[in-house]
Amino acid sequence: MSKMKNKDRWRIIFFPLIAIMLVFSTVSPTLVVAAGETITTVTLDKKYTTAADINQQGFILKLKLENGKEWATDILTNAEKKQILLNAIIADQDKEQWEKLKKDITVQENPTDRTELILTLPSGKDYKVTQNQNITININPVLIENWPGEVTPVNFTIFAEPQITLGGSITKDTVLNNIQKGGKVVELQLLNAKWDEEYITTITNFNTLLDSFTNSGAGVWDAAQALKNTDPNKTVSYSNDKRTLLLKLPALNSSYAGIVKVQVPKLFYKVENVNSEGIISETGTEITGDKISGTPVMFTIKQDATPTMNIEGTLLEKDIKDTIVSPKLTFKLENAKWALSSVEKKMLLLDSIQANDQKDQWQLIKNKLSSTNIDSTTNDSEVTINFPTVEDLHLIKDMHLSINIPYQLLQNDVKIPVQQFSIKAQPKVLLSGTAMPVMTQTDFAKGGKTIVLSLVNNTWQHDVATNTTKRENLLKAFTWYTSEAEVLARADVKRTNNYTVTIKLPAVSDKFSGKILFKSQELTGKSLLVADQYFLSKEDSIEVEPVNNQSAVITGTATSKINDLDVARGGQTVIISLKNDSWKSNIESINATKPIVLSTSNNKEIKYKITRTSDTTATLKLYNNDAFILTEDQHVNITIPTELLNVRASGPLQIDSAFKVAAVTASLSGTGMNLEPEDIQRGSKTLVVTLNNAEFKDNLSVAELKTMFSSASLPWNFTTSDYSVAKNRLTIKLPAVPTYSTENGQSFTLNFKNTMLKNYESSSPVKTKDVQNGTVSIGGIASASLGQTSFAESDVQAGNRSITMTLTNAEWDATIETNASKKAALLKGFVVTDQTKEWAIASSAIAKDGKFIVNGKTLVIHLPKIPSYSIVRDQKIAVTVPKSVLSNYKYDIKVNQSLLISVPAIQSEQSFADILDSGLADYIDQVGIGNIRIEVPKKVIQKIFTYAAQLGNNTLTTVEVEADAFAKKAVATIHSADGEVTKESEVRMNDKFTFVFDDVQPNSTLEIVVYDDSDTVIDSSFNKMVAGNKIFSDLPASPLEGSYSLYSLLTEQSLLSNILKYYSLEDLKIGTTN
Repeated sequence: MSKMKNKDRWRIIFFPLIAIMLVFSTVSPTLVVAAGETITTVTLDKKYTTAADINQQGFILKLKLENGKEWATDILTNAEKKQILLNAIIADQDKEQWEKLKKDITVQENPTDRTELILTLPSGKDYKVTQNQNITININPVLIENWPGEVTPVNFTIFAEPQITLGGSITKDTVLNNIQKGGKVVELQLLNAKWDEEYITTITNFNTLLDSFTNSGAGVWDAAQALKNTDPNKTVSYSNDKRTLLLKLPALNSSYAGIVKVQVPKLFYKVENVNSEGIISETGTEITGDKISGTPVMFTIKQDATPTMNIEGTLLEKDIKDTIVSPKLTFKLENAKWALSSVEKKMLLLDSIQANDQKDQWQLIKNKLSSTNIDSTTNDSEVTINFPTVEDLHLIKDMHLSINIPYQLLQNDVKIPVQQFSIKAQPKVLLSGTAMPVMTQTDFAKGGKTIVLSLVNNTWQHDVATNTTKRENLLKAFTWYTSEAEVLARADVKRTNNYTVTIKLPAVSDKFSGKILFKSQELTGKSLLVADQYFLSKEDSIEVEPVNNQSAVITGTATSKINDLDVARGGQTVIISLKNDSWKSNIESINATKPIVLSTSNNKEIKYKITRTSDTTATLKLYNNDAFILTEDQHVNITIPTELLNVRASGPLQIDSAFKVAAVTASLSGTGMNLEPEDIQRGSKTLVVTLNNAEFKDNLSVAELKTMFSSASLPWNFTTSDYSVAKNRLTIKLPAVPTYSTENGQSFTLNFKNTMLKNYESSSPVKTKDVQNGTVSIGGIASASLGQTSFAESDVQAGNRSITMTLTNAEWDATIETNASKKAALLKGFVVTDQTKEWAIASSAIAKDGKFIVNGKTLVIHLPKIPSYSIVRDQKIAVTVPKSVLSNYKYDIKVNQSLLISVPAIQSEQSFADILDSGLADYIDQVGIGNIRIEVPKKVIQKIFTYAAQLGNNTLTTVEVEADAFAKKAVATIHSADGEVTKESEVRMNDKFTFVFDDVQPNSTLEIVVYDDSDTVIDSSFNKMVAGNKIFSDLPASPLEGSYSLYSLLTEQSLLSNILKYYSLEDLKIGTTN
């Protein structure tokens, strides 16, 4: 009894413990290793088997413990432990199939080895798996003697029989149209086998593979037949592991609908091998049980069924605006199914609804729609949209909408035709017309504006406009205030059609501004409408704006490039178009006393005739105005009196610078405006007349050209080749007049006539305008005269004289008084040919220190002191006035007079040789050295020519004497050892005195003496005769004649020596200057 109790107690303790360990074995492969315990290793004698082998011969698996561990002694007898063992054997795939199979596993111990356990799977069980199974055995420590701690799990593989499965989009509701369009994919997926890509790539083999696609009549599927002899690389692809073949169908001409069976021959794939470790590899044993070639896979092609959609429900504007009613539409599909699995897809459905009109109103509805308004829970063929309340919805007619279902919202690739539906507008009246929504006070006062009342989903009574009571009731729907009587009496009401009534407003006397109210509810209950039910009650208004910003737009021919000549000949128009005002009906008569004023900026008034052409338009036609002429552009201001206007109450309407009148003017330029007689004589100067705001006519005549000059006595005889016209430019090239001369000069002013201008050739009357800056001046022949022309040397030295120069027909440049360069330029015109160094001293001093004073046409040069100025001969100065010192003359002026500066006259002349003999020092002491001058005479004999000619035994010598003109006689004497031979001549041959001598002895001396007309010796020369021809000259290199101060000769030894080289002492005279 006690043993039984103990046994029961053990069971009470052990079985819950087993249960807990079982839980741990399920949760974790191993238990936690206790301190000091070791890991127990289990080994299997086999790493794999196949489902086919299990079915045919079963499977024996041996589990062997390592490290000397042994299986529990009661593992075979204890049912719980056996169950723990079986529960620890777990499959990762096809678990149900494994659970069924492992129930038949038998467990045995090796009778000779307690470390080995034998598990046997029986054969003949028809074990079928669709995937390779990885079987894991998690040995629970309770199955091992002495609680080993952690036990390493072990596993083995059961390879499924090689098989084929079908996948791809071909399996998803394929219809015939899908095949015809192309794009469907057939996926043939192999297990434990691979496709032979190289084999299939051959077109012949590919064709054979296509033969395995058969229809229900066992014939080749027509789509596969169509693919034959095509490049397989374009339609066939493979997964990376080559276990899946993907056939992407192009668009094909297929007509078959039904079951397509695919049964692939063994040639097109290779069953995989597995090695002893249970790993698939190129080497090893082929997996058994190939069912690929013997197992067909199938897919179905359905006949095309046109998907359609029906829309159920009615939408009314009034219901959508009603807060109580909840309108809805239901969209029912036929031959298609909805796929609205997300919020985004529901929003896409709402976006697929588009308004064909009144899109702003649809947007009001759409703004309140969301995915929560879509109910798709009824079934997959039906969707309902519940429409929210939109109180401010306002339709002007039925709103038409379309819904185009995107394919993403349907379960299959189908196309639902676009559907139309509408929202029926609530019956109402709409206001439009020229009076809506705003008209001005002027518009209301003058009448003519229209109000159009258009019904929506309603009809006007046929007599609404002709029946007085109904017409007035219609008009009373508007609040006309004090103008109601005039409107009721005079408004023109017409029923245009069943839906439209037009009110043409009459003119009213009241100057009303504000809002004219309209209440649509006033149209109901008065037999104005065919139906009053559901008619929208709403208030509207027409704004009548007060007018206080009157203005005018100015147009017409006068506003487009008009000039003063146009105004003068008249006919141009000025059109005044009023804004925010209108003309009085009788402006023609009012304008006679209160005229519109057209006035230029310089107060020239333009006259016109006025015509009222409309309520807001008046035309002013300009009169002919011969006196109108402008010299500069002018803007025209327009002043309109209030008496001519209907609305404006105070102050005239002023339009400043309404348009511009351009002044036709001309200006003169060119090189011929300021001329000298020389310019006229030479010609080629130009006059350019440039028009502003007009052009010259092309065929301008010579006669017209001449009329442009103010004087008839022109120096030029123009021809057509002397001028040219280029639009607004007339260029005149002045011809040469070589004989022209004028003493006092001439001037001409230029003008032009309007008949010389393009488009004004026939203008009447002829108007003449002056050319601006149009004066052509011709100066007289300029000259200059000198005041005092003779000066003594002492005058220049003392600086107590002036040189006065007076111009005729020219003027001095006033800046010569201070301008050093001008002074220098003038003095360069003072030219000497003798004693240039001496004059240079004087000229330089005058330019630097002289005082130049201009008084009108006279220039006075006050000479400064020039003590260093000294001359030995009278100095003659030629004068030319350069143009650079003149202000209005372009040529140098040569002065006909010359200046003469004289040396001091010598008195009491005596022979210088005689004075030397009598005592020069005493003479100096007597008269003073500063008063004594030496006179050096001029050399009269210029040259002496000798020629020797041999004639037989005789020699002839010819002597020619070249002398100044005042030498009247020459005497030639030959001095030789034989005596003297003298000859005299008063006749010149070739301007020379000529003598002929024969047998002239060598070493003879030739003496020449010349006399003046008083038979006084004036020069002589002695020369030694030489053989042959010879020229003798006693002339110094520079002239030496003149009056020298004795002081200069005594202090300048070289000067005296030079004189004595050419003169004897007897030739020189001495005397005093006072």
